[in-house]
Amino acid sequence: MKKFGKNLFTSLKNFLPDRPIPTTIRFGPFRGGKISLNPRNSMRKVLGLYEHELNVWIEGAICQVTRVIDVGGNDGYFTFGSAAAFERMGKRGEILTFEPQETCVYDLRQSVGFRFPDVQSLESVGYFR
Repeated sequence: MKKFGKNLFTSLKNFLPDRPIPTTIRFGPFRGGKISLNPRNSMRKVLGLYEHELNVWIEGAICQVTRVIDVGGNDGYFTFGSAAAFERMGKRGEILTFEPQETCVYDLRQSVGFRFPDVQSLESVGYFR
């Protein structure tokens, strides 16, 4: 039965685009977060299951803070997920994201444009080589 479920899941993934697209996180503490990612490679993120062991802790912690520091921002799952959580709670927050990889910085910028289309400028500090 496990093999059947895995084959079904793999078959369903084949219907998804195989390129980064604007995507909304569906469940978990970051539900409503909007990021640009490849859904074929990131179904756990789309479903809110990425690092699911942290979900209960994140739900409790995000209510008690107004600042999130995301070290290694990657595609922005925690960055934009935290923004969605703050928005759902109706509270203002600050999110600082550090990402040293140039390609990931590009992806983060794409997500900023998707999530916050009215942003006129975005400052990024140079990355280390």
